[in-house]
Amino acid sequence: MATLSWKKAANGNWSLAANWTPGTIPSSADIARITIAGTYTVLLDNSITLTGLTLGGTSGIQTLDINGNILTLKGASTVSNNGVLNLASGTVNGTGALTVSSQLNWSNFGTLSGTGKKIVTGVLNLTPAYYANGYYRGGTFLDGTTLETSGATVWRGNDYFSGRNGAIWNNTSTGTIDLQSDGGFINYNNFDSNGAYTTFNNAGTLTKSQGTGQFNIGVFFNNTGTVKVKTGTLNLGGGGTGTGSFSIDAGATLMVSSDYNFNTGQTVSGAGNFVVQGGTVNF
Repeated sequence: MATLSWKKAANGNWSLAANWTPGTIPSSADIARITIAGTYTVLLDNSITLTGLTLGGTSGIQTLDINGNILTLKGASTVSNNGVLNLASGTVNGTGALTVSSQLNWSNFGTLSGTGKKIVTGVLNLTPAYYANGYYRGGTFLDGTTLETSGATVWRGNDYFSGRNGAIWNNTSTGTIDLQSDGGFINYNNFDSNGAYTTFNNAGTLTKSQGTGQFNIGVFFNNTGTVKVKTGTLNLGGGGTGTGSFSIDAGATLMVSSDYNFNTGQTVSGAGNFVVQGGTVNF
């Protein structure tokens, strides 16, 4: 196993050997380091498997653009300090855990998958995309992996984000998710072929701060934290349970359209509207 480093603070393609020290393109047995100070972008111009990745140096901004390809991580990898991971298309997967303590920009047709846990303690900018084919099918996928957020997540755009193959999103007690849009988080094609449903666990703070329409949480939503509906409608459309709190501002709506359990300790308060449109609500 070798550790290979990006050679100079300049934009360049991953597959050019001259961009790496000691002049070898990282492969599946290697650890790649993109840590040299400066502001530049490394373009992943083909699919690659690595033993590990370290992205982020001491100054400047070091960006890795997945660029529609597949990055497979076999071992623990980090995006830290001044590193930025752009996942506008393509896939990050593998058995290795990925920890992002700086910034992950996730949009369009990007996918996080694999058995390795994805941990974001820094900023997650999420701008999903979908396409319609008689029903909504998400192009931005959390696929069969666990995403853990403990920093600030900003959700923009009115498109749908999809989970599949038993994916799990855990927003921890320090995590904040700001829904600056309508749209939603849905389970791809309802149940997947293996029957595994997507679960969204909120122990932090989830706020619908913008958008006058509806945001649909169409997956199992378990709330032990705080949910704030400040504008528009937040629809609990995938079932779930919890012991946390919901607050609804005047003019806003919390809607339940699937079976939901408000367990002991869970509260619903505020001057807004609480609407049961479908399913069974148990208090």
